[in-house]
Amino acid sequence: MRYFTPDLFVRLQNCRDQQVFLDANQAWERAVESYGAQLEEIRPDMPEGLRQLTDLGSLHDASVLSAWQGRTRLTVVLHPELEASRLVVLTYHLVDPPYIDRTAIPDEYRSSHTLWLYDEIGLERETVFDVTARVQFRSEDPAATGSRRESRARVFTHDILLSNGWEMRLRFHYLEVSRPTGLIPPAPGNPSPSTSTLPQSA
Repeated sequence: MRYFTPDLFVRLQNCRDQQVFLDANQAWERAVESYGAQLEEIRPDMPEGLRQLTDLGSLHDASVLSAWQGRTRLTVVLHPELEASRLVVLTYHLVDPPYIDRTAIPDEYRSSHTLWLYDEIGLERETVFDVTARVQFRSEDPAATGSRRESRARVFTHDILLSNGWEMRLRFHYLEVSRPTGLIPPAPGNPSPSTSTLPQSA
């Protein structure tokens, strides 16, 4: 289930119509409460890196400094809004290529400086991923239980809305989180580069 959607986010920006704004705000608060309960429910199934990410709290308005995609991994570098030099580096071990909707929000709500607006983590309880063979199974499929236990992994999802209008939908089995210190922090107000495709690496 998706608790947050680009449509709900856009409705929250409508301050001209008070009733639309109030209704959207109530819907958002209900989504926050329901999503929080879901996170607690799936937390025991999360790999360590994903638990680290949830412990960081909200990344709302963090600057997206860079993102690049390898054959089986996607890395995103963030600069949290209230931290002078500490960065957040997220490396997803992907189950399949990321899906990116580049028109998730209308032009009038986009910005040239790409910010992290919201995100939502989920667990696909019905899916098992064989990391060695890079094959997905339904949980009830005999092949899923037949694969080696050490190569089996749960499949998680991460939906991310960015202020450049992109919605990224990731399916992954493992996440690495690091908090390096930036030696050359980005200048205040300096827009991050925004491209229509993710750079590819080996």
